[in-house]
Amino acid sequence: SVFGCLDSISQTLEIKSSPIVDFSHSVLCAGKQTQFNDLSSSSHIFPIINWNWDFGDGVIASSDNPIHIYSDTGTYIASLTVQSLNGCYQTKTDTVTVFPSPQTIFFTDSLCEGTTNQFTDSTTIIGDSLYRWSWRSEERRVGKECRSRWSPYH
Repeated sequence: SVFGCLDSISQTLEIKSSPIVDFSHSVLCAGKQTQFNDLSSSSHIFPIINWNWDFGDGVIASSDNPIHIYSDTGTYIASLTVQSLNGCYQTKTDTVTVFPSPQTIFFTDSLCEGTTNQFTDSTTIIGDSLYRWSWRSEERRVGKECRSRWSPYH
């Protein structure tokens, strides 16, 4: 004070450990389900008890591993905030890019048993190009697959 009087206090403070927040996601394609995965960690004494996701498109979720569908292509800022039992929380923010989904279309003139049939692909994708096709058929419960041709014969 102005009169030279002094006072002090000593107090022990506990510094609580914060969770370490991290997440991953599957491929982001417009109109398709995207799996978000919480990869966060915390002390086993103070486990994570709350998850708050913000996908950057106006949608939020509170589960640990939510599934989300982005309706439009573009770049979004996704974030995850986790809170541990001791009340500490941390947030991770990541920029995610949502890509266009192909519109799958194929046709064939006729399908006749014992003959070779050609399937023609007319699949389109806006603003991108296709780089892999996967054709599958079931013949007497035996699956066959062709990954390299865009219009295979079978």
